[in-house]
Amino acid sequence: MWCEHTNASLIEPFEEAHGVTVNLREYEGTGAAFAMLEQSRPGDWDVLVIDTIDVPRAGRR
Repeated sequence: MWCEHTNASLIEPFEEAHGVTVNLREYEGTGAAFAMLEQSRPGDWDVLVIDTIDVPRAGRR
């Protein structure tokens, strides 16, 4: 999630409704997000929030 864009009023109800804990990682800039992805293991990520223009680049990773 982009830095300072996390909304607890959305995350907390989701966690309570589904009995899960959301593990958020914040980043600043798409390059930082891609670097985190490249350092992660398969299955570490379920959702990545990036700008629409960067979606094709993410699909090639």
